[in-house]
Amino acid sequence: MLCSSELGASTVHLLQGGAPSFEDFSASPNNRFRTPERAAKNRMVPPGKVLHFFNLPADCDESHVRGVFKKMEEEEEEEDGGGGDVVAIKMFPRGECARTLNGLVEFGSVEAAVDAVASFNHTLVSSPSGGGSGDRPHTLKLCFSVNREVN
Repeated sequence: MLCSSELGASTVHLLQGGAPSFEDFSASPNNRFRTPERAAKNRMVPPGKVLHFFNLPADCDESHVRGVFKKMEEEEEEEDGGGGDVVAIKMFPRGECARTLNGLVEFGSVEAAVDAVASFNHTLVSSPSGGGSGDRPHTLKLCFSVNREVN
């Protein structure tokens, strides 16, 4: 495998909006792989049908969560005929003062779950009540789960 510098990609140029073409985050304190000790703490999980979702508005219920994924699936189907049905959703218990909701969502296939991560990770989701958290939408975050099914 070649590094980007070996491929001649070490020269930063500006994109149309004035942003740099790339940035080097290897020394960032947020880099999870900066040291072998920090890298060892990461759980590398292979793709599966079950995704862990987090950072949804706390006032969501299961029907709203299902609706969020259904809406995203419909948009995906319109674009490329894809989309995978949500088989099950499990929401984790939240504390009284919780501002976000976490849980698991199971798709009909590994391919559908991979599509969901690739297409919908970091999608903005509004609160079903339209209020709370300063009316700011929440950024839905998705990752593969170590669970093989939602129980």
